[in-house]
Amino acid sequence: MHCSGTWILLIRPDSAIRSAIMKLFTFSGISASFAGVNAGLGLIELANGVICAMAADQKPAYSGIDDVDHFRSYVNYGTMLGVIQDAVRLNGVTVLNEEAGRLSPQYAAAIATATANDPAEDVLILAHSQGTNNLTWTLLDLARNNPGFFDNRSVRCALFDPKVGRNYMEQIFGTFSPEQLSFLFFQSQNDLLGDQGMLISKFIKEFPHGNHLWVKGLDHGSIREWAVLNKPQRWLDLFGFQKFQRAWQQKVIELKQEMRGGQLGTMQLLKLDKWVNQYAKNDMNLDKLTDALIGFLLGKLPAKFKSKEN
Repeated sequence: MHCSGTWILLIRPDSAIRSAIMKLFTFSGISASFAGVNAGLGLIELANGVICAMAADQKPAYSGIDDVDHFRSYVNYGTMLGVIQDAVRLNGVTVLNEEAGRLSPQYAAAIATATANDPAEDVLILAHSQGTNNLTWTLLDLARNNPGFFDNRSVRCALFDPKVGRNYMEQIFGTFSPEQLSFLFFQSQNDLLGDQGMLISKFIKEFPHGNHLWVKGLDHGSIREWAVLNKPQRWLDLFGFQKFQRAWQQKVIELKQEMRGGQLGTMQLLKLDKWVNQYAKNDMNLDKLTDALIGFLLGKLPAKFKSKEN
């Protein structure tokens, strides 16, 4: 693993020093092409950034090897458009859930095998896009077929622009205590896919529970880039986002009234954009979100990143 010019070999420390280390797993998303498969190199790079930012005695074991601790999605835009009904509705639910159902048993088995030697070993997971759906189905498989997996360890999952149905997340979200299984959700402002389909509400609207970080200006790719998250970004927690949405909707109504109920014109859109930027300066937080990510993965999410009603 390459960190600031130095190659680091992750070796299990002596049990007298530490009874258990952590293992890291990654679940990458769909390919933004019509024929290819996403190798998940962006998410592997994020994992590398996470490990390099941790102290030597905190670094999790991770190789980035397919089907060992890195799990791909094999869906692309061509696959999604191949289902006529989904293509008409701009909806990928059928294809995405079919893949998750097919791959989750083998992914669950791989994780169980990798962690079998130490039942107290904490598990860290990074998942992006369709990888969040594959992960959720994998966790449900472990809960059904290997519930002891969660007994003595903490599993902490950071999800980036989730593409998972609310009903599946609700199932796993309420199955274990936060000490056993916890989540941190990252949502980009400019994610066009929504929750499993185009023009569909984003996950932060579909699943208003837990700790969410909505990030202004980022998109479906940049939301999981270490270099981007390691720079100060404007962001809101779940309740801050809900407040912003209400204010945004009110502003849209006001601008429509200028048009006597018609569609927003160029001038109104420019006014709306200016309003959003001013709102960001006045009411959005400004922080490096790697602080939230690293803190969460180490089991100590800083209080300012926790979603809480004011």
